[in-house]
Amino acid sequence: MILSLNEIESGIRKAALGAGLPLGFAEDTGRAVAFLHAAGFDGISAALPCFRVDFTPAVVMRNGALVRFEGGHPISRAIAALDLVAAGQAQQAELFSFEQPLLLAGLAMVCSSEQGVGFSLTFATAAKASIFAQNIVIDGEFPNGPAAVLILQSNGQTGVPLSQPQMRNVDKYLWDQVTRLAARTYVPSSAQSRLLGAGAGVTDND
Repeated sequence: MILSLNEIESGIRKAALGAGLPLGFAEDTGRAVAFLHAAGFDGISAALPCFRVDFTPAVVMRNGALVRFEGGHPISRAIAALDLVAAGQAQQAELFSFEQPLLLAGLAMVCSSEQGVGFSLTFATAAKASIFAQNIVIDGEFPNGPAAVLILQSNGQTGVPLSQPQMRNVDKYLWDQVTRLAARTYVPSSAQSRLLGAGAGVTDND
């Protein structure tokens, strides 16, 4: 099925909320998945496994200039690590056995776009991703499964800017999973909910 990047971002954001993620994390995840699809990657497949994990805050351990993150929800862990590095509060951040490396790259694009800093992601598999704003360059074979990753700031813009908006082909089976999670956020139809403003109105201006 064909969806716009805006539809992908909105659907993933609602699915993340339905899975119990806080609003800010859900918004970042929606943008990350849209960025990945704009770059030609299957961001939905990377995000869905994270929606099956109960949300818990990241666990942070400092060792000098290095900050390690273990435990906690993978999206919480990724965003916390990227924010610390972007703010200069950590020179390096290490994620041990990060479950969805591709989603981390998407979240790095979001953080880079917001903070104006570049990131270098170096995986234990020797693959490396250089990210600045909505640009990404991958060197080596990107890991398919959990992998340790080291996050650092990098200088200078890299890669070719992504062109938006674009329509993307999305697997219907995966999108059905997204819409089922998103449906958890909907208000059940009832006389009381309609009195409180849910649903369509009787005029075009409602």
